[in-house]
Amino acid sequence: MRSSSLLQEYIKRILSEKKSDDLKVKFPNLSSEIDELENTVHPKYLEWCVKQLTQNFSINDLIPTIKFYDKNSSKFQSKDINTYKTLKDLEDELKEIGSKSKTELRKETKSEGAEKLFEDDQCVLLYIKNKDASVTYGAGTKWCITMRDANYFEEYSNNNVVFYFLINKNLDQKNSLSKLAFAIQRDKENKILKTEIFDAEDKQIKIPKGLEKFLKISEQDAPKRPMCLMVKLKLGLASEEEVLSLMKDKNNYVRWEVARRIDPKHLPKMMNDESSGVCYEVAKRIAVEHLPKMMNDESSGVRYEVAKKIDPKHLPKMMNDKSSEVRWEVAKRIDPKHLPKMMMNDEDNWVRQEVAKRIWDEGGAFADEHLPKMMNDKNYYIRYEVAKRIDPKHLPKMMNDESPGVRREVAERIDPKHLPKMMNDESSYIRSEVARRMKELRKMGELK
Repeated sequence: MRSSSLLQEYIKRILSEKKSDDLKVKFPNLSSEIDELENTVHPKYLEWCVKQLTQNFSINDLIPTIKFYDKNSSKFQSKDINTYKTLKDLEDELKEIGSKSKTELRKETKSEGAEKLFEDDQCVLLYIKNKDASVTYGAGTKWCITMRDANYFEEYSNNNVVFYFLINKNLDQKNSLSKLAFAIQRDKENKILKTEIFDAEDKQIKIPKGLEKFLKISEQDAPKRPMCLMVKLKLGLASEEEVLSLMKDKNNYVRWEVARRIDPKHLPKMMNDESSGVCYEVAKRIAVEHLPKMMNDESSGVRYEVAKKIDPKHLPKMMNDKSSEVRWEVAKRIDPKHLPKMMMNDEDNWVRQEVAKRIWDEGGAFADEHLPKMMNDKNYYIRYEVAKRIDPKHLPKMMNDESPGVRREVAERIDPKHLPKMMNDESSYIRSEVARRMKELRKMGELK
C-alpha cells in the first residue's frame, strides 16, 4: 500500500535504491565486492552476503552458492536465507544436495580439459583447464567446483585462480586423501598470492607429508598458465577480439563486465541480453540514437536509465510506464506541454510533485492555467507545494484545507483582506501566524 506521505515514500525509495551505497559507507573496504554482488545476486540477499564477507568468507564461494540457493531454494530446508548464520552452514547443506546427483556425473572417460603434469604408480597430478574436467576428475569429492549446475568453477577462474588435482591411485575413494585439490590464487601479473589445499571432503588442510613435491610442481606451473580472460578484461589488457568473444558468455557477470568496458559501437548487439544488469549497463553507455529500442525493456531499471538520456521527443511514449521511478524521470525532462496529461491522474505522489514543480517553473499563463488544478491533490505535501507557488488570487479556495501545514502556507501568502476569516482556525499555531501577520501589516499601514 502506498503511503499517504510523500516524505515517507521518498525515504522508502531512497532506502531501497541506496542500500548498496549505505553498505559501502559502512564497509568501505568491501566496496568492489559489494559492486560485484549488486550486479550478480538478487538484492534481497545483499545484506546477508556482505555479512558473510565481513566474516572473511571468499566472494568466490559466496556468489555461486547464493545463486545456486536462489535457483534451487525449494531443495533446501529453509527458504529464508537469514536462517543460515554462516556461508559454511549453507554450503554444507548445498553439498549434500549436490552429492546426490554426482553419481550421475561420474565418468571413466578422459577429459580434454585436463593436462597431466606427473604420473607414477602411486599418483597422477593434473592441471584442470575447464569445468568439464573438474566434474570428471573431481567425481566422488565434495568440492563445489565439481557441481555442474553451479558456477563455482567459473567464479574462481574469473578471479585468476587455477586448479590442480592430485589423485592417489592406491587409496579407496572413501579416503579423504584419495583426491586433493590445489587452488592457486594469482595476482594481475600471475604471481602467486596464496595456495589452498582441500581434501576430498572439502576440508582445507596442509600438504600431507610426502606429497610436497606435487605442490611444488603445481606452484611452479601456475604462473605460466594463461591469465584469465576476465582478469585481462578488468585490467584493460584484453584485445577487442577477446572482449567480443565474451559478449555471449553464459555467465551474467562476465557479460556485465563486457558491457561496462566494450567499445560502445558494439553495445547494440547486447541490447536484448537476458540479464537486466547487463542491459542496464548497455543503456548507460550506448549511443542515444539506440535508446528508443530499449524503451520497452522489461526491467524498470533499464527503462529508468533510458528515460534519463533519451531524446525528450520520445518521452511522451513513456508517460504511462508502470514504474513510478520511470515516470518520475519522464516528468523531469518531458516537454512541459505534456505535463497536464500526467498531472491529475498519476498514482505516485513524487511524480505529481515533479509535475507541479515544472508547471510552476514555466510560469505565466501556463502555470496559472494548470497549477490551480492541483489545489485539491489527495496528497497534502503536494498541496503544500502548490500553496507556496500558486498565484495568491487562488489561495482563498485553500483556506479550509484539512492540512495545517497547507493552511499555514496560505496564511503567509493570501491577500490580507482574507486573513480575518482565518482567525478562528482550529490550529492555535495558525491563529498565531494570522495574528502575527495582521499585526505587522497594521504597523505598515497595509491593514486597518
